[in-house]
Amino acid sequence: DKSLGITKFQFNLNELLKDWKSLSWVDLSFNLLTDVPEMVSELPNLSVLYLHANQISKLSELKKLEYREGIVQHTQIRMYGMLNFGHTGLIYNVLDPLPFTGGPKLRSLTLHGNPISEKSNYKMHVVCRMSPTFKSLDFTAVTKLDKAKALEFKKSRS
Repeated sequence: DKSLGITKFQFNLNELLKDWKSLSWVDLSFNLLTDVPEMVSELPNLSVLYLHANQISKLSELKKLEYREGIVQHTQIRMYGMLNFGHTGLIYNVLDPLPFTGGPKLRSLTLHGNPISEKSNYKMHVVCRMSPTFKSLDFTAVTKLDKAKALEFKKSRS
């Protein structure tokens, strides 16, 4: 079993997971996050990022999901639940802002259940920022037509 139960415990992500930059799947759903964590840019192998059921409301937060170089700061996470090392689930916790930004390998993203998902043209705002390998938004397939529409949407806003 690759899971570890942690309750009301503070730790440094660098100390807990020595090779955390190799993570490919991160689940931060149900955490009351108001921002997309900055540290995602430090996860070059990240292909699945779950951020659903949080409090992310600003479209500007989507910029953090575009590929860019970044530096991870010292990060502490206050845990009130369980950490699952099988896919590193950090669900139902109260997290300090994490330094996380989706790289070119991001294939699946969930943001449903956040105020941002109610914004006009939400899907276009997300899909136009993703790489060609992006396949799924909110557990729904992203088609070639969706990508073409998103590209036109992006061009119309430039």
